[in-house]
Amino acid sequence: MLVTGAAGFIGAHVLQRLKMDNHQCIGIDNFSNYYSPNLKEQRAKNLGVDDVIEILDLTSRFELIDFFKRNNPDVVIHLAAQPGVRYSKVDANSYIQSNIIATENIIEGCRQAKVNKLIYASSSSVYGSEITETFEENYRGNNVKNLYALTKRFNEDRIALEESFESIGLRFFSVYGPWGRPDMAYFRLIGSVLGLRSFTMFGNGEQLRDYTYISDVVDSIVAIMKRNQLPKVINIGGGQPFSLNKMNTLVEQYFGKRTEIDVAKKDETEALMTRASTNLLSKLELPVPKVNFEFGIAQVCDWAKSIPVEEFSEWLSSSK
Repeated sequence: MLVTGAAGFIGAHVLQRLKMDNHQCIGIDNFSNYYSPNLKEQRAKNLGVDDVIEILDLTSRFELIDFFKRNNPDVVIHLAAQPGVRYSKVDANSYIQSNIIATENIIEGCRQAKVNKLIYASSSSVYGSEITETFEENYRGNNVKNLYALTKRFNEDRIALEESFESIGLRFFSVYGPWGRPDMAYFRLIGSVLGLRSFTMFGNGEQLRDYTYISDVVDSIVAIMKRNQLPKVINIGGGQPFSLNKMNTLVEQYFGKRTEIDVAKKDETEALMTRASTNLLSKLELPVPKVNFEFGIAQVCDWAKSIPVEEFSEWLSSSK
C-alpha cells in the first residue's frame, strides 16, 4: 500500500490505520511549507508513521517513477494535494503543479508498476457554489469559481480515462479532527479562543458545511480499499451540515472563553452549504460517517489542549 501526502492530515491517519492492520505500507510526502513542516513531522511521529515515510516530491517525475518500480505497490491511496480555496488567488502555480502535474505523474507510476487500484482524494468543491440541496455523485455544478475546485474536477475527468487500473475518487466533505491543518476553521477558532490570533469570519457565519470526522474518513478509505468494481466517484460525508457559528459556540463552551472575531466580506467563490448524499454509501454497504459533531469538536479541543501553547501558536502562524 502506498499513501501519498503521508505526513498530511488525512494521509498520516490512513497510514496509521494501515500499519495497525499489519499491511505492508509506505508513504511519501514532500513536507511543503504551505503550513509548518514541523507540524507535519510531529503529526507523523505522534501517529507512529514517521518510520515509513520517504521524502519525495510528486512533481519529480523520474524520481517518482523510479520509486514505483522499486516498491511495486498494489494499491495507491493518493491524498497529496495543494489544499485551500483562498490561497489559489495568491499562488496559482502551486495548484497546477501539486494537483495536476503531480497526479499525472502518479498515473504514469501506476501504469508502469501495474498497480491494481488507485484511490484518490477529490473534494466536495467540485459541486460548485450554486447547489442548495443534497449533493449527489451523478451531478456536478457549473458554478465553480476557484482554482482548487477546478483542479479536482480536472483530476476526476482525467483519471476516469484510465483503463489500466481501477480508480475511485473520494469527494471529501470538510474533514476535521486532531492533527488537522492550521488553515482550517476549527484550528483557527481554537487559536482565537486561546488568545493567539483573531479569527477572520468571511460572511455572517451561517454558511453550512458537512463536517466529517477523521476516523469516519479512514474507515471509509479502508473499506473501499478492500472492494472491487466500485463507482468512479463516491461522497465521503455524513449529510448533516453545521454552521460556522455552531462550531464557534462549541469551541467557546469547551474552553469557557469567547473567541476574538474579525468580520470580513463573504468569499463569493465558496458555497453557502455543502451536504453529502449518503445514498450511494448505503447502497454499496460502505461505512456512512457517524461521529457526532459535538463529540468530534470536543475531541479536537482535547487534542489542542494537550499541545504546548507555544507550539500551537507556531503552527497557527505558519498557515498561508
